[in-house]
Amino acid sequence: MNSAATLRSNGILGVGPFSADCGVSCVRAAVTPWYYACPASGCTASMQPLAQQVSNPVAGFATDNNGVIIDLPALADSGASGLTGSMIFGIGTQANNALGSATVLRANSGTGYVKTTTSDGTVYSLSYLDTGSNALYFNSPTMTRCGFWYCPSSPVSLGATIAGIDGVGAPVTFAVASSTTLLATGNWAFSNLAGYNGRAFGWGLPFFFGRRVFTAIASQATPAGSGPFFAF
Repeated sequence: MNSAATLRSNGILGVGPFSADCGVSCVRAAVTPWYYACPASGCTASMQPLAQQVSNPVAGFATDNNGVIIDLPALADSGASGLTGSMIFGIGTQANNALGSATVLRANSGTGYVKTTTSDGTVYSLSYLDTGSNALYFNSPTMTRCGFWYCPSSPVSLGATIAGIDGVGAPVTFAVASSTTLLATGNWAFSNLAGYNGRAFGWGLPFFFGRRVFTAIASQATPAGSGPFFAF
C-alpha cells in the first residue's frame, strides 16, 4: 500500500493517543521509517520538529479535542461487506461522550502501550488498541497458520486481560476463525480475523466491533484525568 492507488485513498489521518504522530522520539533522532529528508542524492531518515510533524486533527479542534470514541456495532461470525458506526469527538465534554462505567486503562506516556495477558499466561508488555489494523495480531504457538494468518480448523474462543500502567485491567473475550473461510466470503469487516505478531499484541479493528472504545489524547484533561488512556 505504498501508493494512493493501492491504498485506495490519498492518506490516513491518525487519531491515536498523541497530538503528533512520532512526538519527541523524532525530535531527538532520525527514526526509520517516520520522516525523511530527500536531497538530490537520495532520501535518508531525518529528525523532525514537533511543529512539522503530522498532527492528530482532533487535538487541533477548538472544543471536544481531548480524545475520540469509536462506536461500532457487533458483527456476525461471517463478517459483513460494510457497516455504519460513529466517531464521537471529545471525552466527558458533551452528553453523548461521557465515560460512564467504562474501565480506564492508562497507557505509557511515551509509547501509548498498555499490557495484555492472555488466558494461557502469556504477557505482552507491548500492546496497543488500533482501528487502523485490520485484524487482531499476536503470537499463538498452538494455532494453525496459513501464511501470515491464523486458520484453525474450527473457531477458537480465547480470553485476555488488558491492563494499564497502574495495573487496572479489563477482561476481554474474543474468537479467532479460519482466515481462509472468512476471506472466501467476500466480506471486508471481521470481528474474528487474526494474524501473527511475535512481539506485541495488536487489538485491531475486530476488537472495536460491538464496543464503545475511548482514546484520550496525551496531556489533554478529561473527567478521568489526563491522557493518554483507553477505556471501554
